[in-house]
Amino acid sequence: MLIGGNASGAARDDEQAEFAFAHNTYRYTYTTTLDADVEAVTAIVTDFDRLHRLNDGITASHVLARYDEHHVKRLIDGRQCVLMFCFKLRLVEDVRVTPGHVHARVIEGEGSFSAGDMDWYYTALGAGRTRITFSAAQTLDVWIPPVIGPLVLKRVFLREVRETCASIERLAHNAITAP
Repeated sequence: MLIGGNASGAARDDEQAEFAFAHNTYRYTYTTTLDADVEAVTAIVTDFDRLHRLNDGITASHVLARYDEHHVKRLIDGRQCVLMFCFKLRLVEDVRVTPGHVHARVIEGEGSFSAGDMDWYYTALGAGRTRITFSAAQTLDVWIPPVIGPLVLKRVFLREVRETCASIERLAHNAITAP
């Protein structure tokens, strides 16, 4: 199902988004262009102890174990509301970083997700612009109200991914102008 329109904030000119939810598993892909240098984007999306800066749904983020420079165990705590149902989420992942890519796999039994993978790809487009794609398939271990819940989740997802992109741009610009 293609997401378009204005869930919360304006759609980006080149925004492409897909979201599906079935059997407590959501799948999404979101692609857009950021007005930010790829090196700054890389620094921001790999700053695992400060991911809470990216959107209000993330209440805390920490590296739980560092296996090497490009491989960590990460924790993200969050809070989400679907209609009048609010719940805390805990995401514990095995994360590997390669140039232009962050891959995270859910660690089963250590959080609110029973399975899943998440990928962030980012590519320099030149002149301080970066193409970024978020994609995931993650299975929740929390109850989501049937019928209306998935529709609200889609709106929440789009709002949060747009907020994340705006935050990455803001943080990248702040890094450039900081003394």
